[in-house]
Amino acid sequence: QRAGHLRDAGGARGGDASDPWTAIGAIVNIETSNMELGEYETNSRFLASVIADSTGSDSLASRSPLILSRFGRLHMRLGRLDSARYWVERALLREDDLGPIWSVEARTTAAEVMYRLGDMAHFGVHRDAVERMTATREPGRKTEVQYLEILTFTTSGDALNTGIRSALEAAGYGDRKPRQDRLVGHLLVAAERLNVARQFQSARAYADRACAIG
Repeated sequence: QRAGHLRDAGGARGGDASDPWTAIGAIVNIETSNMELGEYETNSRFLASVIADSTGSDSLASRSPLILSRFGRLHMRLGRLDSARYWVERALLREDDLGPIWSVEARTTAAEVMYRLGDMAHFGVHRDAVERMTATREPGRKTEVQYLEILTFTTSGDALNTGIRSALEAAGYGDRKPRQDRLVGHLLVAAERLNVARQFQSARAYADRACAIG
């Protein structure tokens, strides 16, 4: 499947496809596959080549700021926070072109980057935007809000474990519930927080669950 996406992306980038959105869709699919497989460095080289090839106002990256947003998210996963900030902020300059779903994703990424950089003022701006954009969603579909809650819990001990569990359940987490794959990131950041708090057994349980889903 990834080979087919590569053909679509390569053909359109080389000028062989009449519809550039075919290439953009293929690029996003490849990026998603790489992330799910944990191939972050491969993904970094792939997206860097896409952006390097995308020059001019009619380029793929110019048509779809989602590519820039995903590149920012990737740099964040690699711990390259300054680069992550640069790319996600470039994407948000054209937030209207992202559409509502990807705008929430970009804002969530921006919020996490700012939090990890210690820029709490800008973190608050992006977190508030995420809350505003998801306010009309049904309970259980505001998963980005719960993700940021888990990331930023300031409690410790049993209160931390309880708070994380409550946030995960609010996001729709449960052993027998469908679509658990969308919560892998939540489980990993929960494991990270609990590991830092030296609650190793709980941290391992969430990490193991994330690996089983992903």
